[in-house]
Amino acid sequence: MDALVIKQVTDEPWVPATEFGLPEGCEYRIYKEQDEDELTVVMARFPPGYLEPRHEHDSDHWGVVVEGEMHVDGKILKPGDFHHAPRNAPHGPFYYPKGCIVFGTLRGGSILHEWTPEAAGVDPATVEVRE
Repeated sequence: MDALVIKQVTDEPWVPATEFGLPEGCEYRIYKEQDEDELTVVMARFPPGYLEPRHEHDSDHWGVVVEGEMHVDGKILKPGDFHHAPRNAPHGPFYYPKGCIVFGTLRGGSILHEWTPEAAGVDPATVEVRE
């Protein structure tokens, strides 16, 4: 029988997201690693000015902004706003001019971010949205 699982924010350390294929600067907390249910649960912390290149995963990916803001596809996502990228669907770039914390889940496949060097060279000014 399944049981309630509780994780407090200080239970897991922040780890560099470079191990998940992202450029240096972003950090993750892994609240639940993938097992037979194929679900991964994370918190991601992006510093001010961070650019997450256009990328894809071989997993379905959902995210909710907890703090800060995320600029993507001409929109500014703020606390409570949500995004979803299906498995193998390119998404981003995401720009975090003020920094951001995102609660995320992934189902199936890997958390590994796959992107090209060209994607990392995008000028943040072309992604930033002005209100």
